[in-house]
Amino acid sequence: MAFRIAFLAALLVAAPVVAAAPADPGAAPPPPIKTGRAHACGSYYPPLAVRLGLEGETVLAFTVTSEGGVKDITVAISSGHPELDAAAVDCATHWRYKPATQDGAAVATPWKAAVVWKLRDPLDLQLTAVCARYHPLTGRTFAGIDGATHVTFHLRPDGNAETIAVAKSSGDASLDNAAVKCLNEVPFDTKKMAVPEQGADLAAVLDWRAEYLRRATVPLAADVEPPLLLSRTPCNREPIPGYLLPIRGPTMLQFLIATDGSVQQARVLKSSGTALLDDRAVSCVAGWHYAPARKDGAPTAIEWRGDIDWHEP
Repeated sequence: MAFRIAFLAALLVAAPVVAAAPADPGAAPPPPIKTGRAHACGSYYPPLAVRLGLEGETVLAFTVTSEGGVKDITVAISSGHPELDAAAVDCATHWRYKPATQDGAAVATPWKAAVVWKLRDPLDLQLTAVCARYHPLTGRTFAGIDGATHVTFHLRPDGNAETIAVAKSSGDASLDNAAVKCLNEVPFDTKKMAVPEQGADLAAVLDWRAEYLRRATVPLAADVEPPLLLSRTPCNREPIPGYLLPIRGPTMLQFLIATDGSVQQARVLKSSGTALLDDRAVSCVAGWHYAPARKDGAPTAIEWRGDIDWHEP
């Protein structure tokens, strides 16, 4: 029997489920059916909520129109976090249904659905953080894709993975290939895992989108759209002196993203442990470019943060 460790507990994507039928079941027409865009709200997970680890369930009440759209959306039961409730409402505006019918004609129907906000298992998050070294993560990376690679693999007692397979694609083959390459090359610390002599069959979800949000974001006002990283010059193109290799750590930076998307006023928040690499980081990040943050539809300057991982290949 396959041995399984709980790498996978829940998904970042939030999937609405039918929570209630129309108010008068006796006279109700057949219920509407979800169609069109997938009822998933993972891309709407507020960046600050990801960083703070906020979870919950928002129940929405709304009307499915005779055209299959959604209108009059209200929060029937709060998740306990206003930012999650607001994101659920925003997400639901894009849902589509095959409308209910009565006497052969499409009719509007009151409806309810639940959006479950659930972050991934901590071990999944740790694995994704390690494997993010194998692929640059920018805002453009996740345009139109789910952004999470589901993998299965066999873990040997020595910590090495084998028979690695992508069970569900992130929507981007390069991200999926990075996941496989990472699992092939990065050993697990089996001292902290109860792996039997015959090994363990495991599953994991590498949520690249959540890792991008975790690395890149700072708290934002509710009316500010976050900036998106469009281009990033690798900061480790120059050889690193051998004597620094055993001790180098990430350099954490804070900087201003101007209204034209340029990076200005970069400074070190947390040192890598050596001034040489920190100075390189400050010079390098000046060449990055963002789609600027926006407020009321207009570009706005904003303080931002980023990490330079000197171990990235």
